[in-house]
Amino acid sequence: MKFDKFLKKVSTYGQIVTVNGDSWLVCAGVGMIIPSGVINLLGVGKAPESTSRIVEALVEADKDDKVELIAASIKADGRPKDIVRIFGDPSGVDLDVNVGISNNDFGLLEKSDVNLAEAEIIYENDENKEINEKYLMILDYEDELVGFIQGVKEKE
Repeated sequence: MKFDKFLKKVSTYGQIVTVNGDSWLVCAGVGMIIPSGVINLLGVGKAPESTSRIVEALVEADKDDKVELIAASIKADGRPKDIVRIFGDPSGVDLDVNVGISNNDFGLLEKSDVNLAEAEIIYENDENKEINEKYLMILDYEDELVGFIQGVKEKE
């Protein structure tokens, strides 16, 4: 993932979460591991407990549900910013392993980000309400999580 682009997008709104000794920059459903050597330019504001729970759940999530870009969708009257990129099982066998991300977030991926997996996590938000969300996980070649993007919620 493109950390510099993400850092510029986050601006002053990012939150830093530390899990298992690794620091994560998280904002608006997208998170990236902060590369070693990067000096914290965002300050030390504490992230809400629910954000920490999300990152912890993703670090511990099963990384076996590998996905690839399989489709893109847009409504008839939509603009390019409304495109949703769909990642899923390329064989089409497991249709539950699908997650869509916004076109804006798709721009954070690099060509080398090919080891991708889907995760569905359930956690309690800060109001103790149970939340169920899908995420696109970006993994290194050893299947370690280096970034994630929250899936776009389907409109009902």
